[in-house]
Amino acid sequence: MKKGFTIAELLITLGIVGLLAAMTAPAVMNMMPNETKIKYMKAYNAIAVTNDEILNNSDLYYQTVYTEGSVSLLGEPTCMGLGCVQKTKSNDPDLNEATASENSSKYGKILAYQFGVPLDDVTTTGNKCIFILKDGSQWEITANLKTEDNAKILNANIVVDLDGKDKGKNCYSSSSSCKKPDKFKFKVDTYGAVSADDPLGEEFLKDASNVSSDDEE
Repeated sequence: MKKGFTIAELLITLGIVGLLAAMTAPAVMNMMPNETKIKYMKAYNAIAVTNDEILNNSDLYYQTVYTEGSVSLLGEPTCMGLGCVQKTKSNDPDLNEATASENSSKYGKILAYQFGVPLDDVTTTGNKCIFILKDGSQWEITANLKTEDNAKILNANIVVDLDGKDKGKNCYSSSSSCKKPDKFKFKVDTYGAVSADDPLGEEFLKDASNVSSDDEE
């Protein structure tokens, strides 16, 4: 005589399966990659690496010194790092166009140039440059020049909309009402050093190697 499961046994089995699923689900979810953090770290690394390339390329930035005639005076620089906004001379017409403005907008244009963005696609208003990368992320660079110890220095603020302006809620992590931020702020000093300019970004950088979803709010 064949025996089957009783309703009670079936309910008990389903209950056990449900309990195990509830216990393992959080662990499985935490193992999933945090896409926001991955995109954030990609943007951060892109800025850091590109700044290093820029400052080590004399076709992009070069340091000048105070002179009297053809004699330098103590070798003191008239500018520091990204503060050296003089127009460069190159055989590349696009590069010459990117460096044509001897003001703080040069940094934004050079960054776009290094990222492979056509300069026709860069919107420039005063010291602000806006462009979109192939991955859809929108970048807004605001750079400011000032004189310190008789030398020009530059400080820049970069806002990156990781998903692009037309996707998602488009909110900052610093906003208390933003549950899933996609806009982040970075700071760049005249020597090219990059740092986070919002709380969640700082958390990402503190544990940069861990991209699991338990970091995401």
